[in-house]
Amino acid sequence: MHYPIYFSMGALAAQTTGSGNSFRQRELRFYAELFSNWVQLGGTGATHTMHNTQVLRFLNELITNSHARLTTKIRPPLYRLTRAGVFALTSHLTARSYLEERSDGILVWYFLKSYSNQITENMQRAGSDFSRAHQIEMEQILDRERFIQRQLQLVRHEMQRLKGRISSAVDIDRDVRKLIKSGHSLQQCIDHVSTHYPYELNPQQSFKATLERLPLAVCEWEITEGSTLRARHLFEALLDDLTLYAKRLETLVTL
Repeated sequence: MHYPIYFSMGALAAQTTGSGNSFRQRELRFYAELFSNWVQLGGTGATHTMHNTQVLRFLNELITNSHARLTTKIRPPLYRLTRAGVFALTSHLTARSYLEERSDGILVWYFLKSYSNQITENMQRAGSDFSRAHQIEMEQILDRERFIQRQLQLVRHEMQRLKGRISSAVDIDRDVRKLIKSGHSLQQCIDHVSTHYPYELNPQQSFKATLERLPLAVCEWEITEGSTLRARHLFEALLDDLTLYAKRLETLVTL
């Protein structure tokens, strides 16, 4: 189960702001497009369009998973998230990593700050089966500081990984220069790099296995230039981005 985050936020917002704890398809779509627009780049000012078929597919999936139900058969139909649905959508929003969609991570923090109280109050109004234990669990799920600390943990782990890859690239460049200067062959250089830095190119496949799939000229370029170029202009750029993101997250911890 992997619900799109804009639809998840849209359904939660539509239910907490709608009358009768219910919402229509168009209301979900309105909020989903609104939230996605806030993190959209491009400068056109256009809202990312959510098609009705996408929204309906999401709603049908919620119903199939018992996370929502139809409250009336009139047209247009009204939907209501079940208690299990609210828990599922909020948990999905806060438990996942936003390393690759960092603006979405900030958006989720904003959503939690703006809607957490309304979500909890909405569930309390829904019925007596929302126990004190349920309330405590929901408060933990919606805890903004906990969410940010989790994201910071993931970011810092990735920063350390990138630092390690940058360090390995620098070491490869140093070793290969020494080997070439002392008269070692290209194959000897490749063997050395494969032995001492086995997963530099691909964490899922050994350096040697990766190089064996490349033409010899590409292998030579990779161990003499590629690793350094990648570290300076790719890994360091990613590290800079994550460093700024971590600083931004740190400012949100207590807000």
